[in-house]
Amino acid sequence: MDRRFLPTLWDHGTGIGAFATKWEGWKNPLDRAGVEKTTGRINVSHADAIEEIADEMGIYAVLYEASPGSRYVAYVGYSKGMSTELKIRYGKWRNEGHIESRSLAKFPFAAFYLPNQAAARVYEDDLIRYYCPPWNTKFHR
Repeated sequence: MDRRFLPTLWDHGTGIGAFATKWEGWKNPLDRAGVEKTTGRINVSHADAIEEIADEMGIYAVLYEASPGSRYVAYVGYSKGMSTELKIRYGKWRNEGHIESRSLAKFPFAAFYLPNQAAARVYEDDLIRYYCPPWNTKFHR
């Protein structure tokens, strides 16, 4: 697992510089049952492709592209309607000034559809613990 400090990625506040873990894809770190019963997945896509995401239940990862082909996990989220949630998240970050429209390409995403809320929430927690994304504050103290 490659985890390093990225000086141009902001942390969960407004500070510049954060530790992030390299994207290794959709892991199942605790080998939980139910995760394999997906209804589909979208591997890394450009942020402009949010319209192509179905408004279904699942989890998503927002990635930071430090250099071409070098992606780090910035955020992992669960949603009952991923298309709507991704639009809200990207809009919020843009309004806070973290993402400028011309640098949106630095933040691709991946989506993973799951058949039920229980599986999605547990899998989200597992991925947050595995990747420790800097924008997730769920397990911060």
